[in-house]
Amino acid sequence: MRAAEASGIARRLQDADARAGQVAGHRDRRHTHGRVVSNPAQRPPDSPPDSPVESLIHASTEVVLLALSFVVGIAVLMGLMLVGVLPSAEAAGWSGVVAGPVLIGTAGITYLYMERMLAPTERASSPSLFLARADASTQPLVEKGERRGLGACVVIALGGVVIALLGSGLLSLIQQQVFATEVEEQQAIVELVGRRETFELVLLAVSAVVLAPLTEELLFRHMFFRRLLHGSGSTLAWILPAVAFSLAHWNPVGAVIYVWLGLVFAYSYLLSGRLWVAMAVHAGHNAFALCMLLWGPKTLSELPEGFLGF
Repeated sequence: MRAAEASGIARRLQDADARAGQVAGHRDRRHTHGRVVSNPAQRPPDSPPDSPVESLIHASTEVVLLALSFVVGIAVLMGLMLVGVLPSAEAAGWSGVVAGPVLIGTAGITYLYMERMLAPTERASSPSLFLARADASTQPLVEKGERRGLGACVVIALGGVVIALLGSGLLSLIQQQVFATEVEEQQAIVELVGRRETFELVLLAVSAVVLAPLTEELLFRHMFFRRLLHGSGSTLAWILPAVAFSLAHWNPVGAVIYVWLGLVFAYSYLLSGRLWVAMAVHAGHNAFALCMLLWGPKTLSELPEGFLGF
């Protein structure tokens, strides 16, 4: 009897050790192979791609989803123009200022909706060219327990605004000095500010400081960047959303500056773990740029294109 009891106790101890090992292994996978990383910006995705092929497949899927979202956004924008809700840019100069957030906002909502629709299929299916990885649609960018507190987020937001503005100005100066290319603000915005009409200026301020940060951060950072980071790894996650953000502004001369801004906004989101911080950096950047347009010492033609990133 004593031998049987001893044997049972030994088996229970072995089972307990096995369970402890599983928990430790899970903890190690979530903390960079046993090394706890408290900074979310230094922590790699919990479920990195198994191979470069899988990474490219997932990235291709996300690019397709982003493109489809833009198609829906363009369709909605054209529909609003056809029914007369949104006048053409020729009829009303302010139309172009509102059209951007409408397009990007519709695309962001569409992307979010497609993510929700794909989630049940992703959990039940293996990765393919058309189905994203299951964890990409369910994981937050940063786990709740690792997100920064309010004080740290405020510091990150303020620092992000300064870094975004300094980088934009420096890149503009380098482009002008090295490549002899004059980087100018978007012509439609220059003309709108030049008219000094109160209604148009209010719309410009609301679009630049409120609508653009909300819609663009939802689409490019919360959706595209987050899903790529978890599904395709950090390299593609940093490159593709920043390039897409730049292309969305449709200005080749200011492309490098917009890429820079996309990287700053994404890092603000990753470092803080909170999307509103990226929105605040974006809004602060645009608010400063708008003030420079209206009351700054520089002429409108000298203000860098990337200074008003919306």
